Amino acid sequence: MGETAWWALGFVSTLMAVAATTWFYRRHRWLVRSVAPAGAVLILGGVILFGTEQGRDLGGALLVADASQRFWFAVALLYWALVTWHCARFPLDRAHAVWRAGPPARPAGAGEWWRSWTPRVMGGIVFVFALVHLVLAVAAGGGRFDAGLLALLVVAVAAVYAAFVVFRRPAGRAAGERVAGRAPRLAKRIDDAFQPRDEGGNQDALLSRAAPASWVAFVFFFLVGLILAIMAWTNPWVMGDAFGSMALGFFAFGGFLTGLVVLWMIGEWRGWPLPWAVTALLLLSLVVSMTRHYHPVRDCRKSEACLAGTELVEARADVAAQAVRWYEQARQGVAAGEPVPMVIVATAGGGLRAAYWTAVVLGSLPGELGVDLDQFDRHLFAISGVSGGSVGAAFRTALRDQHDDAQALDVAVRTALDRDFLAPTLASLAFVDLPSWILPNMGQTTRGVALERAFSRATGGRLEEPFMSFAATDERWRPLLLLNATHQETGRRVITGHAEITRDAFLDSFDLHDLTGIDLPLSTAAHNSARFSYVSPAGRLAFMPSDEDRGWIIDGGYFENFGALSALDLARAALDALEAHGVPDDAVDLVIIQISSDPAIGRIVDAGSPPRDLARLDEFLACGGEAAPLGYDPTLDAQGRLPGNQLLAPLRGVLSSREAHGITASKELARFVCRRTKEPSPATFAHFTMCPPADPPLGWVLSPGAREAIEDFMEACDNPRAMDAVRAAFAATSRPTN
Repeated sequence: MGETAWWALGFVSTLMAVAATTWFYRRHRWLVRSVAPAGAVLILGGVILFGTEQGRDLGGALLVADASQRFWFAVALLYWALVTWHCARFPLDRAHAVWRAGPPARPAGAGEWWRSWTPRVMGGIVFVFALVHLVLAVAAGGGRFDAGLLALLVVAVAAVYAAFVVFRRPAGRAAGERVAGRAPRLAKRIDDAFQPRDEGGNQDALLSRAAPASWVAFVFFFLVGLILAIMAWTNPWVMGDAFGSMALGFFAFGGFLTGLVVLWMIGEWRGWPLPWAVTALLLLSLVVSMTRHYHPVRDCRKSEACLAGTELVEARADVAAQAVRWYEQARQGVAAGEPVPMVIVATAGGGLRAAYWTAVVLGSLPGELGVDLDQFDRHLFAISGVSGGSVGAAFRTALRDQHDDAQALDVAVRTALDRDFLAPTLASLAFVDLPSWILPNMGQTTRGVALERAFSRATGGRLEEPFMSFAATDERWRPLLLLNATHQETGRRVITGHAEITRDAFLDSFDLHDLTGIDLPLSTAAHNSARFSYVSPAGRLAFMPSDEDRGWIIDGGYFENFGALSALDLARAALDALEAHGVPDDAVDLVIIQISSDPAIGRIVDAGSPPRDLARLDEFLACGGEAAPLGYDPTLDAQGRLPGNQLLAPLRGVLSSREAHGITASKELARFVCRRTKEPSPATFAHFTMCPPADPPLGWVLSPGAREAIEDFMEACDNPRAMDAVRAAFAATSRPTN
């Protein structure tokens, strides 16, 4: 079919869909308007659960949940399903009675099927959501046996739900007949509790015709949501560990629907239509937002132990001094006459998959290179991280002092990252941050702080220690951390570093410690680099309301998602400093390790053909490469053909530009290495990447299948060639030293 034929087919199909929807709405307006809140929450849930990578991976995380989390998942399933059924049913009862009473005259059973079965089916959709999630989990590599057990659990809960909503009235009548013979007055009271009220007046109001039992059920659902909110306000970490992400998501959707119906009832009680009530709520949130001190970036002022790092902030050395300190200790372990490997790692963003991939690569290097952990760290000059890459680097740094063995450290970091960090964040988002739009500041824990403290809990509190406490000293070398974020107001880099971030070394970049004048927990420094909306909020650079406002800090990937530009600035400044110190240019072997975490820009290794580098990154190692214009492969990108491109083009363009900036910075880094080899000076560039067909999800929870896929990348995507390049640079470290 030609383009015109496809256009005609789409146009006619759209007209038919609009006509069918209009016909159904005009014929069943009473039905559509009554179930709109429950339907809207179901649609929202479907979009979040299946329209986002993080949502699609929740089922995988459920496969490794313990027995208590699976129990709460079953309870959450039943809660959302019953809330959906109830919040669709009791407005529908009212609307159906009004519709039947109005003109024209209708037969006795008119609309009865729609009234009875629409709420039941809507509640049943929740169980379909759960089953589809389990199918996705198996497709992503999850265990079939665990998925099968969970599917049986979902079916069992669905059977309980169906039995209740379908057979509750016949069962109630049978029980009533038995009670009537023994206690007729009690039977009458029970029967009255389930009969709709008929008080006259405005029968079109939501508050009319609701049976007392309906109110009891509604109050119960509301109290469940209130209890969950109290738990989230007091301790979202314990709540997250107990329930898990999937259960919390289902509880949140049920609680949100209950709150929406409460707003509807309040609006009708005060004589406000629901759109007016929603508008009033939005205006109130706008007024509160102008008076609230939202999402301040934590610093050390509320922790005596953390304040100790502030003294180290003032004593920070610049890159030149740090480079000389590094060289003096690193050259002790290298054979006479051989260059000293100087390793600089640039690790890209990508949520927890980037953090885990960073841990896998860094954990594998010492063993593959044939050196112990102390030897490797003597040569590791710095790690420049963005977003999830910063989180992985921070976890390794936090746990390094507790382990002298490379394998033990690797296991400890991977184990610490094998947590559901989304659960406490989701609890705070749903039950704290959203209500806080209209509430004053009462010291509630925001989702950003919940995520940071979840990081800290995973490391036994190590990430809660001050950032500068992990800096190198004259007695012991520790690799520098450069955690890259973005300043919202200016678009510049905001770097949290163990070296002073000066303008001569890092062009047009802010030093976070210079902005704030105080140290901060390592968990906060990592989170500042990983504040990708909307799971993580933008952070305000003013911890106290009285502090001078220095703007907002957002994810480092908005500026450049590879950490490559800061690594390039660092490498140039360090090599210049060593040259000024009298170190010959060929005495240092610059080893740049780029870790990327997006399979869409990785390598594809086809059988019988050379690897294809989708980002054309490795071609820069050819030292000049092909003198030809950049070609375009239309098979790699079909966004222009997607629906709504004219509307979404600006957003898609910004996101694509963000990715392109990172790739360009990484190519500049590779070209810098390449030019250094021409001088000739020893240099190595190694790119550890992900590649199709595996595509682990973004977000803050990983399923077992996703973790296995990430670990398998070490032997795929041509990564063994990258390891060989690093191994060659370290060959001199295993020979006799001078």
